[in-house]
Amino acid sequence: MRIILVDDESSVLPEMLATLKSMPGHELRVAMNSQKAHEHAAALGGVDLLITDVVMEPTDGFTLRAELQAVYPAMKTVFASQYDLSDYAAQLDGAKVLAKPVASDALRTMVQSVVLEFATQKTAAAPQPVASGVRAPAVAQASPVKSQPIQGIPVSGVRVTPAQVIPSPIATQASAPRVAAVVAEQDSLVGVSLGDYRIERVIGTNAWGKAYAATQTSVNRLVGLNALDPARSENPDERTHFLADARAKAAVSHPFIVSVFEADEREGVVFFTHEFLDGATLSEMARQRRSLDEKTALHVMKVAAEGLNYLWSHNISHGLFDATSIRIGSDGIARLANLATEGADPYVFV
Repeated sequence: MRIILVDDESSVLPEMLATLKSMPGHELRVAMNSQKAHEHAAALGGVDLLITDVVMEPTDGFTLRAELQAVYPAMKTVFASQYDLSDYAAQLDGAKVLAKPVASDALRTMVQSVVLEFATQKTAAAPQPVASGVRAPAVAQASPVKSQPIQGIPVSGVRVTPAQVIPSPIATQASAPRVAAVVAEQDSLVGVSLGDYRIERVIGTNAWGKAYAATQTSVNRLVGLNALDPARSENPDERTHFLADARAKAAVSHPFIVSVFEADEREGVVFFTHEFLDGATLSEMARQRRSLDEKTALHVMKVAAEGLNYLWSHNISHGLFDATSIRIGSDGIARLANLATEGADPYVFV
């Protein structure tokens, strides 16, 4: 299913994006304005589900929905809003509503309900067998009706409570318990040499696959190594996208941003290497209830501001910035993750 998430508040995107990315089998794009949403829809060849805020500038969510639905009439819509939308029954017709802040489980259930709707529609639309010699009647297709843009939405200040959410949640199947930690010894790449790099241990996962600590044997240097998931590496488009992403990161040169060294393919593994960072991210520190002293906090803000300004001033497409993007090393020095990505990256928002 092709999903476009639209919100002009960057602070609410990371959590919603993480939830959607945890649900496999979907093509996902993120936009902060209507123009980008239209571009994503065109690039995807259509859109099945639009998840959008309502109060946005310069184009509100109701108008965006009407514009997209005129082109893609089968599109479903979920509005996410902190305001009472009960006075907008006409604009909400056929749509679902989630209250902000959007709970991860509520968003997941909502997407599952839309998937179920599409599956039901496809089953109902499937041609039924007809007797030999009898022609099935033709079904006339309805012409899309373009809704009129609204003139703006007054901010009532009334928050939507969970009881006001329009759709009824559907029961979800219990998922198998996830393994909380990755045991390095069970990973098939640990101990393997990929050219100049010997894999030491698994240190995490990311959007592409697994992240490892590796030793660059020629110079005895510890590096980070990101490997493309084996199943995805069989897809030529995925390989091209992964390597283009690595090239975009390698082009970044800033003292506060993690440097990428090289990309390669060895033993059937597609990977790229980068500076190795120890320590913890701001997100990890928050979960551990660790605080920052004033000096470190100012240093972190400087790193984030100058690093992001570099990306913006050089017009470099980049992914979402959040608490996982800053890592503070054991030496107390903060670094910004290399967020650069090729311009066609699915999760880029500008």
